[in-house]
Parts: sequence; C-alpha cells; structure tokens
Amino acid sequence: MVSVADKFNRYAAALGVGLVLAIVLFLTTSHKPVLDPKHPLCEQRPYIEPEYGHLANSSQFVSEEYKKKSVELFAGAIRIPTMSYDDLAMDPTKDERFNVFKDMHNYLFKSFPLASKHVETVNTYGLLYTIEGTNPSLKPVLLMAHQDVVPVNNDTIDQWTYPPFDGHFDGEFLWGRGTSDTKNSLVAQLEAIESLLSQGWVPKRTVILSFGFDEEITGFRGAYPISRLLHERYGTHGIEVIVDEGIGIVPFGGSIFASPAVTEKGRVDFKILLNTPGGHSSMPPDHTGIGIISELAFELEANPLSPVIQKGSVVEKFFDCMGEHAADLKDSERKKFLRSSTHDKLLPILESDPATRFIVKTSQAIDIVQGGVKINALPENVELQVDHRIAVHQNLDDLRSRMNEFVKKVATKHGLGLEFDGKTILKKTPLGSFNVSTFGGMNTAPISPYKGEVWDLLAGTTRHVIDDVIDHPYGPVFMAPSLMTANTDTAHFWDVSENIFRYLPVFMSDTNNIHTVDESLNIRSHISCVVWYYEFLVNACN
Repeated sequence: MVSVADKFNRYAAALGVGLVLAIVLFLTTSHKPVLDPKHPLCEQRPYIEPEYGHLANSSQFVSEEYKKKSVELFAGAIRIPTMSYDDLAMDPTKDERFNVFKDMHNYLFKSFPLASKHVETVNTYGLLYTIEGTNPSLKPVLLMAHQDVVPVNNDTIDQWTYPPFDGHFDGEFLWGRGTSDTKNSLVAQLEAIESLLSQGWVPKRTVILSFGFDEEITGFRGAYPISRLLHERYGTHGIEVIVDEGIGIVPFGGSIFASPAVTEKGRVDFKILLNTPGGHSSMPPDHTGIGIISELAFELEANPLSPVIQKGSVVEKFFDCMGEHAADLKDSERKKFLRSSTHDKLLPILESDPATRFIVKTSQAIDIVQGGVKINALPENVELQVDHRIAVHQNLDDLRSRMNEFVKKVATKHGLGLEFDGKTILKKTPLGSFNVSTFGGMNTAPISPYKGEVWDLLAGTTRHVIDDVIDHPYGPVFMAPSLMTANTDTAHFWDVSENIFRYLPVFMSDTNNIHTVDESLNIRSHISCVVWYYEFLVNACN
C-alpha cells in the first residue's frame, strides 16, 4: 500500500511544492507548540460561515446521492481525451487535433445548461463564462481551470490499472488522465455555479470562469487571449481575485495546511550554438565542437545555483507556518523551521533532497544537446539548451549574467568568439564562435498579498469548509502561503489582478500520479472543491 507521505510526495513534486512535509514527518514526535500566542509568526484568520439567505447550504454536496451525480459529471469530462501536444498549430482552426475540444464543449453545455447561458468562446476553444453582478462598483471574481491534459504515452497504456479515458470509479477514486490536473477543478466550478443558478442566485459581484485549452503547452492560444479580453473589459487590476489550479491541503505533524501559492517561479531558457570549422575526423583538433560544448555543460552542472531563504519572503513564511502550527513537532526540530532566514539549520535538510531543494534555489536543467551528422565528419554546428526556473531571490538579469560568465570562460579558453543576445562579447575567430540567445524569459510572478480582505476571504472559506463541512481523518487546517515551482495559466494574468492564488482545495493525500500512469483522485477531494467554490462565491458575491 502506498503511504500518505508517498502519495503527497508524488503530487507535490509534480506541481512544485516539493517534499518538505515528507521530510519533517521523520522528525516529529508528540509535542505541543510552545510559541508565544501574542506574537504569532503565522497568524490565522477567522472562519467565514456563509450567509446563505434563500440558498441551500453547502452540506447538500456531501450526501451520497449528490456524490453519485458528481462522480458521473466528473467522469464524463475525463472520458474526452483533450490532449495538448507540443507541436500543435498556433491557430486552433488549422490543426484537426483541436477538434476534440468541440466534444468537450458539447458535453459541458449539455451537462451544465444554466451556466452555458452565460458562456462565450475565445479563440475558438477558450471558454469564458460571465454571470453579471448587480453592483458594478464591485470588482469581479475569476475562477480558472484548463480543459486540456497532457498526452498519454501509447507505450504505457497497458500499465494503467484502468484505461486512461474510461473515467472509472472504484467507489473511492476516479481514475484517468486529468483527474488531478485539472478537470477536477473545472467540473467542480461548474457544479457550484450550476447549483447557485438553479436556486435563482443573482450575485452582487460579477463572477467569471475562464477555461483555457492549451495550458500544458504554455497557454498562448487559450489563457493569453482570454486575459487580454478581460484586461480590455475591466482594465489593469480590474479583477478582485483570481483562483487557479495550484497547491492543496497537506497533512503534517498533527495538523493540516492549506497552501495557496501566492507567486510562482520565473523561467528562462538559453539556446547556445557553437560554430567551429568542419573537416575529416581523421585530422581532428584537440577539442571538437561537441567536446567544447560538453565542457560548458560540465561547468554549468559543477556550479549549481545556491539555495537561499530570504528574510520576509513567502518561503520563510511557509516554513514559519509549518513550525508554528504543526502540533506534534518536537521543539528541537521546530526551531529549524522558525525564522529560517536567520540560520542555516533548514537549508541542508532541503538541499539534501532533489524534490525539495528547488523551493529555495533556481533550478538548472540541460535538456537538449545536438551535434554531428556522421561518424567521420567533424561537427560544424552544435547546440545546447538549458532550462531554468527562477527562485524568488533572483531574476532574469542574474541568470543572463551567470550564463554569460560561464560561456565567456569556455570561449576564452579555446580562443572562440561570443555573441550574447545580439551583443558581441568576444570577436569571432577562425576557430569558431558561440552564439547565445535567451528565450522564454519571465521573472518570478508578483507576490499576491497574504494578509488583508482577499486573503481573509480565501482563508476563512477554507477553514470553514475543511473543518466544518468535509469529513476527513486529520486535525484542524491552518493556512500557509506558498509558491509554485512550475507555471500556470495565471502567468498571462499578472496585469488583470493583484490577488492571484494558485490553489486547489484538495487533500494532497487523495491524489495519485499526476501526469503519469494511473492518475487518479479520491472523490472526497472533488466534493471538497465543489463545496469550496460554492462557499467562496457566496462569501465573495453576496
């Protein structure tokens, strides 16, 4: 049997939060917090119980009768193979592989007829639902998800316990591609909206749902045009709050922690081309182009970026919350998590595990190397591509400067020229030259406030839903703001709202195998999402 910690590790590593909690599970023993409650490092906000008025309360969704209905709605979406491929055309009308999204639309329009009265399409397959509020002075709320899923490798289909697009329900888990990422949230949002509309609900605040169709391949066909349309309609930061997919709820140390990501790491990739004279391999130079670029790769990997926990950063706040509210954490271990920017006790723990180190450092991955076409011909052109996910304490300029430094070092050693992003650093020589270009550059996302009215709304709704409505075997929930080490569709919405939260109200222990064989989700967490979206909308819009 797979342990709770193992299940969390798989999902958290895929989404980017890492194995922080799994590590500390080995460090815990029964012990009560001994902190000063008058000066908390991670203050918790009060519960918010919705004022329903004529509306049914959220307990309607936890009945066995509703669960059966919800399973079928969720499973129906899983049965539609809306896979995104890296080589899809930028124009969705020019690639027939997008046609499957027509089936997805037909299913959603039929399954959620009241919500579908409020939908429009953007760039053919993007879906934008707008339920107009009665008070135009209130900024809208925006819930997001994406319709697409990562492809299933045909070579792995026989490894699945149940076929990836059957939407099989075993009485506890729904199996299939997209159950965890992220048709769960898409369907749950529509379930909540459909229920509200069926009761004659008219929100004071406008409610918007945005469903892109290419998030798994950067979102420029789906989320990007939707974001530009919303910016045109509502202006810069004209949306009150955005909630998209992200980190969920994690059991740890006698408590559970809801960890909305208030930022996400930046990204930059470098394409490094090296041109050297060709010739017959019977008369090679001391170092061929492949040898030289391999030396550069070695230098980069031999000098990884350093981990840092900045004082006052969301990373430090995340660990403060763990240390302060994990009821069973031993005092000696609690000190490692509290005020972690002021000592070096926590960094070695994080650095020792590949899945946790990138919470506190910029990642570097050499993903592509190409060169040579024939065994007896010296390569004239070789290429190296390096991917980085930028930590919160660094930026694009830091990474450009670092890459320039390493390439310049190798170029100088071998008497080569260097051009970096169109600027000549070293003049070309007869021996050859490097040409480095930056692409995919994006700094760390702006940090959304984790105090104030919007955070209180998010936190208060979560605490009420998880502690008072959903049945689970864990202790009370605490809020712990975090960061995403991967990127979401929200990357296109930075100028649309100042309050962007990447958050799924699911129990991480209920998720299995995101992006791989036997992806599945416990239906308890799907119901948790339905309840959360329902209460969040009532709290935000009534």
